[in-house]
Amino acid sequence: MTMTIELPESVAQELDQRHISNLQVRAFVIEVVEAWLRIQSREQDTDSLNREPRFNQSAVLFAEKIVRENRDLFEQLAKL
Repeated sequence: MTMTIELPESVAQELDQRHISNLQVRAFVIEVVEAWLRIQSREQDTDSLNREPRFNQSAVLFAEKIVRENRDLFEQLAKL
């Protein structure tokens, strides 16, 4: 998979000033994504054991799930 990330000019300038190569940035991004995937995997394992949905930094997905599972109730409440 190929992904292009457009960095803000200030970040690009700082990378240049610090002589940080594209190869170093690429290696860093890969490490961060791999770590994030490991964390997500552990959270999913924990969630499936707890049977309780958890959310990280945002309740949007949790809220959407609640609305989806209780759509009839929310539609009735909206009519009141």
